[in-house]
Amino acid sequence: MSQDNSTRKGKLLNGGIELIICGDGEKILFSGLTGELVAKQAGYAGSNSFNQEYPGDVGGKAKYLKEVLTYLVSGSTRASDHLGSEVKEALVSSKGEPVQVVRQLATWNFILARDDPGELQRMAALILGRKSPHVLKALSEDYGRATQNGIDAYVAILAKWGATLRAPFTPLLLAIVLTALVEGLALRARIDPNLVPESLFGDAVVALIAGIVDVEHLNQHVDDVVAPISEAVRLTYNSEVNDTLPDDPRRAVLDAARSAFERRGYFSATLSEIATRSQVPLQTLKQLFPSKDSIVVEALKSDVAQLADSIAVDKTIGRDELTIIERHLARLASLFLSNSELKEAFVAAAACSSDQSAGRHETNQIAINLPALIAPVIDNGQRLGVISSSNSAHELASILTHTLMLHCFSNMANLDTGAIAQKVSNTLLYGMCTDRQ
Repeated sequence: MSQDNSTRKGKLLNGGIELIICGDGEKILFSGLTGELVAKQAGYAGSNSFNQEYPGDVGGKAKYLKEVLTYLVSGSTRASDHLGSEVKEALVSSKGEPVQVVRQLATWNFILARDDPGELQRMAALILGRKSPHVLKALSEDYGRATQNGIDAYVAILAKWGATLRAPFTPLLLAIVLTALVEGLALRARIDPNLVPESLFGDAVVALIAGIVDVEHLNQHVDDVVAPISEAVRLTYNSEVNDTLPDDPRRAVLDAARSAFERRGYFSATLSEIATRSQVPLQTLKQLFPSKDSIVVEALKSDVAQLADSIAVDKTIGRDELTIIERHLARLASLFLSNSELKEAFVAAAACSSDQSAGRHETNQIAINLPALIAPVIDNGQRLGVISSSNSAHELASILTHTLMLHCFSNMANLDTGAIAQKVSNTLLYGMCTDRQ
């Protein structure tokens, strides 16, 4: 235990921790952690020593219990405290061979976690002090230090391997997962030691890194690793589902696509994945939507049509060009933020609209030209002398639309679409005006 046994207070705290971790649990549950029990465990006769150190008339027992719970955390040890030096040693002794590095570190980590009383101390602190903000804070800080040690070690290993992690994993998430995994196995080993060999944690980590470590820098998602399995299962599952399609397969595909784009991004999601999520066979899906681009076009069709209708209404009732543009930007900001799972698709569409304005036409383009919605209004403003003609109407429309898009997606915590649109208007729209009054 961590307390200094040269002082009475230290002996009493260590005595209490020893009773909790190593003592007769049934006896403690029955009689409680009494001053007499603590004093006896600490080597004192009777309870006088405890009462002198923690007087009962001034809340001494409550103070003692709080200190014991705190020291259950602060007095515990962790393998991760020495992880950095172990990584260096493993990299040298294994001559950089990845599997050997992983197994060597994992075995060392598991043995320490299994045999370390600190693991039981943290567990006891959580169970006994789970309603104490003070204890939870101490546990959080302890795990925070362990997590940071893990991050530092895993970043060093990945750098040595010249590798990255597949999404959604990061060094932070990897550190959290491995800490939880080794602690869970260490607990099970205390209960059923014959079922948890020392090599098991290493085997699990090797399997994990096979799925999440990317040495080719392909910017992949972990789902891509199991794509062949998913495809085989999907083909088996969908082999006889032609008569069990969703009632509205188009809607099922659109909903599944949004979910896939939100989880993995537009570029990483695949039609096979969308087919699986929607329970629509891949060939049927391709008959409905030949590409991801066509799915995005369909998903945004009604919203884009509403934007065009709103501009037409503003024109009909005689609003001026600058007001129409401002109102359009506010509605467009709402469109971007309400379809945030399509942000990568919006970026792709922006590139396509730029190509179209430059006279380039490629296949597999997203046929959503958002700048084209407001370009005629800008063109009219240019002819009236209200808007500068230094650039074409479509170029100015692209600048406005794409700046607003990037501003929306970089400020997604701010859901005030009006404020976002106003910032863009103030910065760009009135910077295009010949009359700034």
